Amino acid sequence: PYKFFDFLNIPKEFEKDLVFPTCFSPPPLDGVSDEPIVTTKPVKLLNFLQSAFENADKLFTVSPTFAEEICSGEDKGVELAKVLKERGIQGILNGMEVTKWNPKKDPFLPCTYDAETLEKKMIIKTLFQAQIGLDADTDVPLVGFVGRLDEQKGVDVLLEVVPYIVNELKAQVVLLGTGKATLEEKLKKMETLFPGKAVGITTYTEQIEHLLTAGCGYMCLPPRVEP
Repeated sequence: PYKFFDFLNIPKEFEKDLVFPTCFSPPPLDGVSDEPIVTTKPVKLLNFLQSAFENADKLFTVSPTFAEEICSGEDKGVELAKVLKERGIQGILNGMEVTKWNPKKDPFLPCTYDAETLEKKMIIKTLFQAQIGLDADTDVPLVGFVGRLDEQKGVDVLLEVVPYIVNELKAQVVLLGTGKATLEEKLKKMETLFPGKAVGITTYTEQIEHLLTAGCGYMCLPPRVEP
């Protein structure tokens, strides 16, 4: 809230860049609710991201199209689209780090493979299935997701279709991520609801991410907005 500005020992000259009138406030820091506070009239908050945008030498984001998207409206730019358009922001195409994620040399995999030895993925798949509590079966399609647990990433939509993927498509599902407490709880319940068929993992390790990516035949990317 703006009323705390004087307690922050920030030079007065930066006040104009920090003040942020809005009808939406972040969720309370009570560890329970993850819903924003909505008011009928704008209230003055302090927005440090806005101040950073105003005072940075150059603004970058993860892709050219995302840079266009967040400047296209206040809903896409979380009420900062005007600032972004005035300052200008450059998108740098997001991509995979090709050395770290090279399956020919990946130290996190039980065996390496390339385009000529894709059959080795089945070894990784069955070992990964057994490790996380899925039925080890090379013939069952394995669908994976890795990402932040937030509605922006479409995880809530993905969770809704897990029963269809498991029961109708006869596939397995593994979701890996951390984020909102409510979504983490839903991930944790997957193993109980679909034993041997679906697993949610909320403790991230680099090895698990590499095993999931290599072992899955399909990766699901359901975000509502880029990236």
